[in-house]
Amino acid sequence: MVEGTEKITEIEDVAIKKKWKVIIAICVVLTVLTAASVSLTFYADYQHKYIKKQELINTTLSENLEKSRTELLTTTEDNKQLVSDLEKLNKRLEGIKDQDDLLRRDIELYIDQKFKLIPKVLCKDISNNIVKFSKEQDVSPELVVGIIQVESSFNPSAVSKKGALGLMQVMPEWAKKFKIIDVNDLHDVDTNISAGIKVLKIHIKDDGKGNVTKGLYYYVGKDKTYADNVFKAMGKFVSFRYTVDDGNKNGDDAEEGETEEINEPTANTPPGGSPTERLKGHP
Repeated sequence: MVEGTEKITEIEDVAIKKKWKVIIAICVVLTVLTAASVSLTFYADYQHKYIKKQELINTTLSENLEKSRTELLTTTEDNKQLVSDLEKLNKRLEGIKDQDDLLRRDIELYIDQKFKLIPKVLCKDISNNIVKFSKEQDVSPELVVGIIQVESSFNPSAVSKKGALGLMQVMPEWAKKFKIIDVNDLHDVDTNISAGIKVLKIHIKDDGKGNVTKGLYYYVGKDKTYADNVFKAMGKFVSFRYTVDDGNKNGDDAEEGETEEINEPTANTPPGGSPTERLKGHP
């Protein structure tokens, strides 16, 4: 009887253990399924948000591209002008080695386009010598351009009523001081510009005590209006440099009277003589 009871109890225990194993297995399966479901839900939500974000990015990029395209189209004229200016600048700088080379080119173009009766080869010769001797004497080349324009309109053959010669209207007395054997050599471009700049330097340094306006006052023989005329001519050249074009820009509007002046060479020599008549007293 006792043995039968023990067997029944043992059978019941086995049954209970199996039952719990089944329950535990079911719980594990349910847990796994729940976790998988949560993961799938999270992944789906993440994927949805990612897709939305990408769509937003793509939309923003498209809008920005369209905005840029619209802005570009609305500034077409400005862009064309910029490209045109850059092309002109590149053309102007083509073959230019340094600032002196650029200055020579600009002076040459200025004379050629503003004083049409001056031969091109002479324009180049004048510009080369202005830059060369201005640098040697530490004198502004723009100032020399202004002086030559006022004095002779870039005509090497110019002779004043007082006998001043050439581009910078140098008096014969200065030829002796600078050991120029033949006075007529003052009609040579290099001789005249070299001598003229030396005379200018003397008047600025000695008479003007370093003041350019006073130096010009004595350069022309004490004419108070002369400096203004030179500075005005100098300003025209400086302005020309900002608008210069290697083509024909500014070339069709030679200033009134300038080409005519070349045919009848004169110089601004006021009563009392040219500045070079004041040679006496200078070392």
